Amino acid sequence: MLRMLKFSLFGFLVGASAAAAAQVPPPQIAYGTLRQAPDGTSGLELNAGSYHLSQQQSLCWVAENIPAAPQQQIVMESFHTPAGVRFSQSSVWVVSNNDNSHHVITSPKTPNANRQYHTCWRFDQSDPFGDYRLQVRIGDIEFPPYSFRWQP
Repeated sequence: MLRMLKFSLFGFLVGASAAAAAQVPPPQIAYGTLRQAPDGTSGLELNAGSYHLSQQQSLCWVAENIPAAPQQQIVMESFHTPAGVRFSQSSVWVVSNNDNSHHVITSPKTPNANRQYHTCWRFDQSDPFGDYRLQVRIGDIEFPPYSFRWQP
């Protein structure tokens, strides 16, 4: 069962230089796995699309440069999954099709102190292995789909 993890990411994406401060950077999103550093801080390790049960990896995303930040936004995550996947999180609204292979998860989110929106999903042994696709929409900003594989 996929479960959402909450975490803080500080300094994940590199800030714009002083010369570029007058320009508004485009919205961007990164996907990866949350890694805990020896000093206790956490950060996103970018992932090319392969997550493993044996490594207890979570799928995380971080988005920044969202025009309305630091305001709360409605976030929609659209997952295409192997049949039978179920999502578990009490503070979100989940709509799934009959065979549980397409899910739309909607939730209000407020950005962190760095004006980033983020979510982590934890996989476990009940989630079927195979190909998944996630598309994130924050307010009016829709990011390209991210394809990944869940494997042993």
